Amino acid sequence: MNNTATPQRHLHIYAQLMLSQTRINGRRVRLEWADIPTASIAPDPTGRADLVLSVTRMAADGTEEDATLLAALISHEIVCHGLHSSFGVLASVHNGTYPVLSAYPKLAAALVNAVEDPRGEILGAKPFPGSKKVIHKGLEILVQRGIFSGPQGDHPASILLGWLVTHLRSQHLQQSCLSELAYAYEDAAIGIFGRQLIEELRELAVTAIHSPTTAAAADVVGQMIGLIESFLELEEEQEQGQDQQNGEGSEDGAKAPRCPQGEQGEGGTEKSVQNGGADSSCDTPGEQGTGEAEEAEKPGQSQQADSGKPAAQDHQDQLGRHVTTSNGASSDGEHESATRAAVKDSIRTVLEATEEQFGVYGRGLEDVLASNNQAAVRGASRAEKQLAETIGEERSKGPADHHQAQRLRLGARRVASELSQSLEEALKAETDEGTKRGYHGTLHRASVCKALAGDLRVFDATHRIEKISTCMHVLVDRSSSMKETFEQPQSAKLSKISRMDAASFTAVALADVLSTSDIPFGISLYDHLLTEVKAFDGNWESEIKRFDPKPRGSTLTHLAVANCLSHFIGRREDRKILQVITDGDPGNTALLQLVLQEAKALGVEVNFVLIGHDYEFQFQETGANYVAASNPDELARAVFSSLIKVH
Repeated sequence: MNNTATPQRHLHIYAQLMLSQTRINGRRVRLEWADIPTASIAPDPTGRADLVLSVTRMAADGTEEDATLLAALISHEIVCHGLHSSFGVLASVHNGTYPVLSAYPKLAAALVNAVEDPRGEILGAKPFPGSKKVIHKGLEILVQRGIFSGPQGDHPASILLGWLVTHLRSQHLQQSCLSELAYAYEDAAIGIFGRQLIEELRELAVTAIHSPTTAAAADVVGQMIGLIESFLELEEEQEQGQDQQNGEGSEDGAKAPRCPQGEQGEGGTEKSVQNGGADSSCDTPGEQGTGEAEEAEKPGQSQQADSGKPAAQDHQDQLGRHVTTSNGASSDGEHESATRAAVKDSIRTVLEATEEQFGVYGRGLEDVLASNNQAAVRGASRAEKQLAETIGEERSKGPADHHQAQRLRLGARRVASELSQSLEEALKAETDEGTKRGYHGTLHRASVCKALAGDLRVFDATHRIEKISTCMHVLVDRSSSMKETFEQPQSAKLSKISRMDAASFTAVALADVLSTSDIPFGISLYDHLLTEVKAFDGNWESEIKRFDPKPRGSTLTHLAVANCLSHFIGRREDRKILQVITDGDPGNTALLQLVLQEAKALGVEVNFVLIGHDYEFQFQETGANYVAASNPDELARAVFSSLIKVH
């Protein structure tokens, strides 16, 4: 547990809060904490939700920065990949089998990451307008920590990806924290590759991030790789042509774009060309010796000839602008040749780069957000691995047991018949009934004459006016120790009743009252697993037949309470109550304190009824609201009293 003075959040509950927004917008996303280094999202194979989001296992306690990074991670995964990415296309890209990208799989994966992430976020900002701000806050932390930083003698592949990511995000997602980095990376990229290649890549990248599908974006990435390849071929041709001009005097004019001496123009006249001269000109591959230079296109426009290669003279001119001698003057042919060799080598290293050489900007944003969350680092360490523990969940299963339901209800009458009646009366006092004249209901005879005048509102309908707005979830411990009987049964009729039976009978008695009073409620049992018996929208008459209170396993109270809080997210009742019945220890008291803080923020009252006094001191440490019960009567009164105190 982090004991610093930094404010802490319970990240597992915070993650459920983030997911609740997707449920509000109509998509169900289930969260799994998994032993993976990143996060991934895919269709839920269990059918329990539309999508399952797997997130690297994190310590439950984290700082506000950890929570911000987690929020950005969840938002990015859902709005980008969950809603707008093709899982099949991304899988084939990253395993090197996507048809148009298989020649350079590492470069393809990095470029697809660079364009698919902003593409999905742009589309996701429409149904989830707040997602841009959430993701931007996560990026701000990455910039502040120096995870996303400027170029500092990086590998050419890292420079290229750094420019793409920072430019696309700062310009098209308004993530201003990357703006200065984008300018620095653009200068560095132009210095390495020349303006022409960068401008044409920019144009294709913008097309990719506005593509309607992942497949369309991947196809544009194929064009980007083809463009990079064509520039490499062009540099090789330029280098060969320069060698021929400087020494061999070859008359082979088929390889463009070089300026062979003695090329025949119109009328058989010869055009004299000076090597490296400022006024020299070259015919482009499409010219047939007319002697007229084609006008250079403006940067940002596509300059590819029919062969798919950029216009050679424009690229040569751009190189001339970026190559200077040590005293600032234009380079001569020797320096230009050396620069072409450097550009050629840089392009080749990009095509052959490894995953590590692409650097942090070549990774998916989910990888960067997950790996730099300190809660994830702590959750993976042996020393603090227990802080990342979660409790498994299941639905109550098995065939309906009518005899079990009868037994539970008979026991409920033994334990809490008087309390049930008192609670029903208290709840009824909180509900007024009235009548309203309308078109349906019981005929009001005195008003029949109004029908002759055209007023058909001659019926009385009874309606209820609720003075209370409450929902409740009951969480019952069924660990092995619940098999024991009470030390002080107090009454002879309850002398041999086990703790498990007393807790179950009380929960069923309370549930019957809540069901009769139309108060939304749920019931769960917990040991080493959390078993949901009835959800808020479940049918109690059906679910009670699957209520199986057989003690087993150990007690994981703080984990069970944390998970149960998710049931209250999005509920609109004025009063939300989580009632916990347990005879065990609270688990990690520091984490339970964070759970109670999150519950308070959600407006949920958490009440504990402790069977016995063994763990009273630990619950005192957490500041929890609790009552200790020494016998079944005290247990029932404590549970019922939490609901009777409506006002």
